[in-house]
Amino acid sequence: STVLANLVAGGFVGELSVVNRHVRTLQGRRSYPNIAEVPGPVDLAIICVPADGVLEVVHQCAEAQVRAVLVVSGGFAESGPEGEQRQDELRREARRAGIRVIGPNSFGIINTDPSIRLNATLAPHVPPAGRLGLFAQSGALGIAVLASAARRNLGVSTFASAGNRVDVSGNDLMQYWIDDDET
Repeated sequence: STVLANLVAGGFVGELSVVNRHVRTLQGRRSYPNIAEVPGPVDLAIICVPADGVLEVVHQCAEAQVRAVLVVSGGFAESGPEGEQRQDELRREARRAGIRVIGPNSFGIINTDPSIRLNATLAPHVPPAGRLGLFAQSGALGIAVLASAARRNLGVSTFASAGNRVDVSGNDLMQYWIDDDET
């Protein structure tokens, strides 16, 4: 619910759909029981479910032709052998489906472009829009860097916490930033 609240509070410009099979509304928004029932295409699915349910959600995203997922959920390689196996299964499923993955165990992503305004993080404070791209593997470091940038009024274009880096890495972000006129 924190990520959803931050998306809304950040003024996300795109269509925002909530998927939760247990409730009909969440934070005043209609909730769909499955991603397949969301009207229209989904560009990014933000997955915040217990680790043992992530693979099922990614499979549903594949069926719905979602091209990118952000997996905030922990409980993967950082948690031991069972988590490592779960992470390998996530990698295989995502690659099979052609889905790009940020995470798992990611603190989230931010894009301050006024035409996007995406705060898909657990961060309570986001730095203002600017030209600095930030990458962190560690959620704790991400929290500290974002808080420091916000205190200093240092403008950020994008931020990404790669978490366990099952797919998207710092190299991918560097390639993106090279071509991004806003960074």
